[in-house]
Amino acid sequence: MLKKSACLFGCFILLFFCSKEPQNNELILARIGDKNISVNEFIRRAEYVVRPSYCNSNSRVHKKIVLNSLIAEKLFSIEAGDTNTFIKSERVQAFLRGRKEQAMRYLQFLDNAYKKVEIDSLKLEQFIRNAGRTYMVEYYNAGDRQTASVIDKAIRSGEMSFEQGLSNLGLFSEIPAREIKLEKTENLKILDALYGDVVEKNQVIGPINTAADEYIFIKVKDWQNTPLITQRDYTLRENQVSQLLKEKLSKNFYDSFIVSVMAGKNIEFSRETFLQFTQILGPYYFLSDEEKEILRKNRFEETADNDNLKRPSFENFNEALQEIREQSLFKVGEDVWKVADLIEAVSSHPLVFRERRLEPKNFGKELQMAIMDLVRDVYLTRNAYKEGYDKAVGVQREVMMWMDNYNYLYEKEKFLRSVAGDSVDNMDPSVVLDKYLNPHVDTLQKKYSDLVEINLAALDSVRLTRIDMSVTQENVPYAKPVPGFPVVTTDFRLDYGNKMKTN
Repeated sequence: MLKKSACLFGCFILLFFCSKEPQNNELILARIGDKNISVNEFIRRAEYVVRPSYCNSNSRVHKKIVLNSLIAEKLFSIEAGDTNTFIKSERVQAFLRGRKEQAMRYLQFLDNAYKKVEIDSLKLEQFIRNAGRTYMVEYYNAGDRQTASVIDKAIRSGEMSFEQGLSNLGLFSEIPAREIKLEKTENLKILDALYGDVVEKNQVIGPINTAADEYIFIKVKDWQNTPLITQRDYTLRENQVSQLLKEKLSKNFYDSFIVSVMAGKNIEFSRETFLQFTQILGPYYFLSDEEKEILRKNRFEETADNDNLKRPSFENFNEALQEIREQSLFKVGEDVWKVADLIEAVSSHPLVFRERRLEPKNFGKELQMAIMDLVRDVYLTRNAYKEGYDKAVGVQREVMMWMDNYNYLYEKEKFLRSVAGDSVDNMDPSVVLDKYLNPHVDTLQKKYSDLVEINLAALDSVRLTRIDMSVTQENVPYAKPVPGFPVVTTDFRLDYGNKMKTN
């Protein structure tokens, strides 16, 4: 058996903080029957994706087009209904479940880690003063605590220079050098040493305990500084530094929480089955995008038409998985996971590899870690269900947003096929908008006008950026925080619905 300690589950998955914390009393911008669009959702849908050129500014006209587009998405979803075969398909339901559970774990993280962080005001001030620096440093790993202590004592007493410390370790190569920036350095202890304290040029810092029984020494050779000129610069940097520190400090709280959830749950891989699984799955991750899409359409089904694959060795991908479905792949404590169990879990929680660039020689190791991270999330999710996070308003809003978007895409495709057939595939998008979608959206606006309420005051208060952005999250199963922008109407008129009554 290949055995891994539960401590590996404690590896913190840094969430990209791309959205505000969900609130139960969010300001509602529009209601469409039992659906609604909050101001927060409006901003995220407009700013976290690239908007079309016809609505990519902050003008009142463009904001109205954005709102009309998001309302139209809801209207298409209403037309599609909640029981159509597409939205009820296993694949879409697995996706929606995965989205829900990712949102649950996010709220769980906020409550058990992020909200517990308190930043010392003096420490924050020092970080702000140093935050504009890009350090040029030399460094070396001094090994364990005892060795680091000997070197430190010698350097402090003047018996040894920083440079001699490297040769004292039996290493005679050139001292490694690198740049260090606040926003690009993960290790909090290194950041605290360089940005959370007064630092002088040519100062030797260390030993810094960067990991279990790992200590490094750093010599500050020089730095380049981006100074603060205006009060606005200071406020912006204060917000950025405070947010960054909260994210990094929350790691310690979250690691502790994960360890408590995973206590006593070691994972043991079945060597033979894991090797078989790796040999089957490995080639898939090195397919071309075209080949991968062919397999993805029929992934894990008992039969699959893979005749279009260019490489014969991939023709029996699904068949090979079927042959080992009932074999034990690993155990977590007393829980036995068969290959089929992992396949089911992956349907709603795609594997997330820690290394972005996979190499065939390291694939087995990376696959093990991806599976371990998935299993950790399974147990975190079970805990989240017990705590009732599935009933949180923010989680329900997240699921509804994605469900409405998928229903909209389904209904839009169905409508266009009904009026233009396959010829729509070769039409200019602007022609599709003008000839088919704009008139159809007008029809839907009239049909459902009595269901629509709009908060015009809230719309006027929103400020949208003109900068094109495409935001993604790191180290989570679903990287896109919001659906793509619904390209469905260029209409800016709000000549339907009713004015929302506000308190």
